[in-house]
Amino acid sequence: MRLCVIVGASPEAFWDGRRSPDFVLCADGGARSALALGLKPDMGIGDCDSGLSADITLSAEKDMTDMEACLDYALEAGFESIALLGATGGRLDHFLGNLGLLERAGGRAFMLDKHHEIHLLTDSLTLAPPIPYRYVSLVPLDETVSGVSIAGAKYPLQNAVLRRAATLGVSNEPLEGKPFTVSVKTGKALLILSGKRG
Repeated sequence: MRLCVIVGASPEAFWDGRRSPDFVLCADGGARSALALGLKPDMGIGDCDSGLSADITLSAEKDMTDMEACLDYALEAGFESIALLGATGGRLDHFLGNLGLLERAGGRAFMLDKHHEIHLLTDSLTLAPPIPYRYVSLVPLDETVSGVSIAGAKYPLQNAVLRRAATLGVSNEPLEGKPFTVSVKTGKALLILSGKRG
């Protein structure tokens, strides 16, 4: 599975080195963050408001962020896995917009920072041990997410319903040494891993 890492301009960008990326794509000033992380940029896309040049230059007056333009490039290039780095820190509006990009990517992208890993869940996902996070939360994007089942956790669920206006899916704990499995039948949710161990 080919991995594209997209690096945003946030100084809080983080990469855990889980594997070497096949392609490093920088959203404008993300080139500085990539180099600080020891990642060699393959391409830059942006409006150059950071003072850096880009391989693909966008207008400063555009209908999308540099991060979205990078994601579109990665999706069109056919990358099966896309990590968004530097997408959670800084401006709240950018963070919430970046969460929406996970839905645009249809499950092919995830966000990573020093304390969190965020995935879009539309069907099922299994995390193999050891799981480096203390907490796993499900936050519904749709008004209701039904047929939710969780195994390998302190609080298992079987065919439950999660509602966007409630917090039933928040702060579950994966059991040490066991795979954590979560599945949904209808609806979309964010799977948020947090609280790094060690």
